[in-house]
Amino acid sequence: MTAPRVSIRSRLILAAILAVALAGSVTGLDWGLPYQWHTDEKVTQARNVLRSPGWDPDYFINPHLHIYLVAAAFKVAYALEPGYEVGQTLPDIFPMLDAGSPARRLQFLTMRLARGVSVLLALVTIVIVYRVGRRHWDEDTGLVAAACLAVTMGFINLAHFATPETLLLLLVVAVLASLDRVMERGRLRDYAVAGALTGLACSTKYTAFALAAPFAAAHVVARGPRVSIAPRSLGNLAVAAAAALAAFAATTPYAVIRYRDFGQAIVDAWLMGAPAGSLVGLRRSYGPYLALLGDGLGWPLFVLSLAGVVSGVVAWVRGDRQSSSARGSLIHVVWIVSFYAFYGLSPHHALRFIMPIAPSLVLLAAAASVAFVRRQRQPFAQRLALAGVTAVLIYSGAYTGRADWMFLEDTRYAAGQWLIRTFGQSARIDYFEIEAYLPYFDPAPEHLQYVPFIEHVTLHQSDFWHTARAYLRESSAPIVDSSFYYDRYLDNPRGFPERAEFYRHLLTGTDPAGVKPIARFTLENPRWLNPRPERIAPEVVIFGKPGGK
Repeated sequence: MTAPRVSIRSRLILAAILAVALAGSVTGLDWGLPYQWHTDEKVTQARNVLRSPGWDPDYFINPHLHIYLVAAAFKVAYALEPGYEVGQTLPDIFPMLDAGSPARRLQFLTMRLARGVSVLLALVTIVIVYRVGRRHWDEDTGLVAAACLAVTMGFINLAHFATPETLLLLLVVAVLASLDRVMERGRLRDYAVAGALTGLACSTKYTAFALAAPFAAAHVVARGPRVSIAPRSLGNLAVAAAAALAAFAATTPYAVIRYRDFGQAIVDAWLMGAPAGSLVGLRRSYGPYLALLGDGLGWPLFVLSLAGVVSGVVAWVRGDRQSSSARGSLIHVVWIVSFYAFYGLSPHHALRFIMPIAPSLVLLAAAASVAFVRRQRQPFAQRLALAGVTAVLIYSGAYTGRADWMFLEDTRYAAGQWLIRTFGQSARIDYFEIEAYLPYFDPAPEHLQYVPFIEHVTLHQSDFWHTARAYLRESSAPIVDSSFYYDRYLDNPRGFPERAEFYRHLLTGTDPAGVKPIARFTLENPRWLNPRPERIAPEVVIFGKPGGK
């Protein structure tokens, strides 16, 4: 059945929604530049592609589709500003602090284009969510879902970075949309398209293999238990699997060419989530992921999304299972539940890991919201319900706006200014952390000294303490550090007992050498509007000895 044409009203509303999302995504897009503050932006890998005659990223932690998109953005920038290359380390970046540096122009142009790819992908994702909501439910549901996603903090946060997540979210939504065709028509072509899209999603991040759960649900429910395992149905699944493998191999070709390295990377990825090689007995992340979703969506929208999930389950159980809304409920509920169940098995958790279910959550939130408003018989009750949904959108917009403000006011800007102003450009400044976590220095300090003993994994017990005590006793230089670094030890005292104790002494000012915090830089948000976007505004602490410079 052909869907009715999109009205002018809907086009205008969708354009306004996209404008809001665009404004949120580009605000703070220059965050950190010319420094490289985000360790997961695919800068090294894109450089490898452009240097390799065979386009080899020489990297398998993530598959390669998104890396090739970033490399394409780099290629355009290099053509517009020839003669230079993106810088990553401090010796490369410090000369770029000169406003007239050609290398600085290239650095900004390249990263803006690479991050701009994520902005564009985010906008396309919003359009697809609108179309999915419109197809499964109706015009208003599609618009409300698009509006919800446009003001989802975690989604807009990811759109600022040259990382794979925005492409993954787009492809996940595209796969879930294609599964409706699998359920409704079940043609061989529908299976092939859904399979190919799944392969592209897996070529963005390996964990997209979890799309097999809604794929299987769509196949079995639409065909029935018996027909779903008949030879013809199994043939359709085989075509889908072949299309997925072909799409993956075409866009991550070095998984085939360097299959041994690829296989080892899969093992390493598994061990990252299950260090002992098994998920048995590990601490689970179901609770932390609920908290992260509440933070990523904002609690009002998250609560509305949970209501949408419940409403979707009820609609499937009690409603007409042949309807488009029932199909939509099934596909998106199965995706949410299966992905959350899988990711919660590991103790390793982060907002970006769970965000692939965010578009499905806002779709179900929109469906439940529109249905609730329409169920109100009294005009006053309907207006009140509509006002409630509007209030959630307004709050979410403010919540996302606050996160954008945090890009502009990252603590590392103020910390860098304070260090240079207090100690001078020629003073020695020490650091333990990786370069990406350092403050924003402008001008660059002349004597920035990396102190490596914390990173030396072979130092334990008495060897560690001997090295640490000697350094703190003999050095008078200020030490700059951030929560992005020391929290990894404080959060895992069993794994890093000496380092956790070392930082506890430093942070509480109880170190025997007299080293204590002399300055702290944090961003304080109101309790009612307190987003915690990833990678933004760590607590920066300057340690030193009283009177030492």
